[in-house]
Amino acid sequence: MPDDIRGDHAKRVDFVLRQVGSRYFRGEEFDIDRGIDTRNPLEELMEREELAEREAAAEALAQAQRLLDLDVLPEPLVAQIREVVFDHFAQYEAALLRWLFAAGPDLLSVVKRLYAYAKHKDASLVWNMGFRDLGDLFGESHGTPHARQASLFTAETAAWQKTRTARAKMAKAQRGNRNRLGGKKAKPKTV
Repeated sequence: MPDDIRGDHAKRVDFVLRQVGSRYFRGEEFDIDRGIDTRNPLEELMEREELAEREAAAEALAQAQRLLDLDVLPEPLVAQIREVVFDHFAQYEAALLRWLFAAGPDLLSVVKRLYAYAKHKDASLVWNMGFRDLGDLFGESHGTPHARQASLFTAETAAWQKTRTARAKMAKAQRGNRNRLGGKKAKPKTV
């Protein structure tokens, strides 16, 4: 990042978003005021396929709803189901807001937590930014967003991360791998 924009937050944000935009959206113009226009034929084809999948899913849902129609259930049970669902949603919403604002009224810390949450749930929400890009965006090193992500989400693996079993398989495959020892492939051990 050029040193002349480190002190100016707006220029730093613009620089990082342009850099991310050029990397992930193949150089198309990135306009922070109007959003991103990244339409290309491949994406339009994918959207049409997604639309067909959504229509098929909606039809399957409609069939399932016909099988379990709430009108068939007694009215008190329907009211209880709706109340339980709404209670769970309200509890989740309250917990999420408490978690976002746990660092205090500092706006930047709230935005950092919000970006960490969005990146953890769906990296495309933050334009597939890496930790280095997020660090540049917030004026931090690339390790700080990574550490924040690791400290906030210790139990759950993000969709874009390798699972624990995948990491264990890769570690097992690397055991005894000495193909770089001495700059040449190691000979197999003979017994």
